[in-house]
Amino acid sequence: MEESGYPASNAYGLTNVPSVFLISTDGQIELSSVGWSKADMEELSKKIAAMSNTIPAKIFGADEKVPEFKPG
Repeated sequence: MEESGYPASNAYGLTNVPSVFLISTDGQIELSSVGWSKADMEELSKKIAAMSNTIPAKIFGADEKVPEFKPG
């Protein structure tokens, strides 16, 4: 029986969205976040910058009203 809907979510058993994972080149999970977390997205930017030896991207503007957390 073929599953329909969300193949990636089904393949990895994800039950909440968003679910974000940062996987290192050696296959280790460097960051995982389930639901919306502003702090996790900022940490993701920092980790990607460190991995690529660049400056972290500014992902939220000072005037943006971004919630700190929203469950998935």
